[in-house]
Amino acid sequence: MSKQNAPSRFFLTNLLANTGRGFFEALEEARDMLGFLGNVSLVFGRCLLQPRRLRFTSIVHNLEQTGVNALPIVGLIAILTSIVLAYQSVTQLQKFGAEIFMIDLIGISVLREMAVLLTAIIIAGRSGSAFAAQIGTMQVGEEID
Repeated sequence: MSKQNAPSRFFLTNLLANTGRGFFEALEEARDMLGFLGNVSLVFGRCLLQPRRLRFTSIVHNLEQTGVNALPIVGLIAILTSIVLAYQSVTQLQKFGAEIFMIDLIGISVLREMAVLLTAIIIAGRSGSAFAAQIGTMQVGEEID
């Protein structure tokens, strides 16, 4: 056996060391998250005290790009998911003579349960990649550091 694959004689020591390392990494992550929350709170407070510093044109533009322009793709994905779900469910419901409940099944499962998840995933992926491309273009153009 090589040295890497050999069982350690100090299992308890290694376990305690890994637990301690994980604990301190979690503390560091919590500190970073708290610092981010503090920065967001400061910026939000400044915007409340000086609302003229807000760029409403940029905010509306970003809301349009991330929300309104994503509606066609979200709708298309919802329709295609509904078709696949109906196609796969109808054979199971036919066994019990319950084809009449197909519309209820699709309506409840897609609109209530899956729509929120699908919308979040699509908008996060679409908007995240668009923002990353925009930042990359700014870096190439030396607009940001």
